[in-house]
Amino acid sequence: MPKYAILLALLLALSGVTGQSQGTILFQNSGPGLYAPVTDPQGNLVQPNPDYIVELCAGPSLAALVPVARTTLTSPGFFGEGQAAIVIPGIAPGEHPAFQVRMWDSLGGTVTSWDHLRDAPASVSGAFHLSFSGPGLGDPGAVPPIEAPPLYGMQGFTFPSVIPEPTAIWLLLSVSPWLWSGVVRRVAAGRHSDLAGVKPV
Repeated sequence: MPKYAILLALLLALSGVTGQSQGTILFQNSGPGLYAPVTDPQGNLVQPNPDYIVELCAGPSLAALVPVARTTLTSPGFFGEGQAAIVIPGIAPGEHPAFQVRMWDSLGGTVTSWDHLRDAPASVSGAFHLSFSGPGLGDPGAVPPIEAPPLYGMQGFTFPSVIPEPTAIWLLLSVSPWLWSGVVRRVAAGRHSDLAGVKPV
């Protein structure tokens, strides 16, 4: 019986470790050694607006980013200040995962997803890894707890910026041959009319 009790204790311990194996981060663009504000095209700090949505995407690599959290601007140019750390699903404490921040105007709550921006003002930061020169993801289950870092490695970005929708790009590409063919026809017609009165020498 003691053997079974020991085995059960080991299984419980392992399950506890697995359940606590997800790292945490402060979803904010400021902190000790971090200054990555959101500015407008004129270089001014963007003012807080309840319609603005700031979304954090995270993943094990730059090619595997998925949305994990949302917040809003808490002061001019900055988001997430004073908020609790968030868990990064599937990534262990101490790791340096990839991140990207995207932001858009929800236009009164009518634009609820990045995939449906339509004409909503929007922008996105460059994708980056949590700085390898700084601490990895936090671990609240450690003894003593390891504090979650802010988004070290992030660079500030401009909001809004022009992000054309894929449909608009494909529309431009689809009509471009037709437009060019029309231009060529007009140029050819102009040359023909110019040459109409010229007699061969």
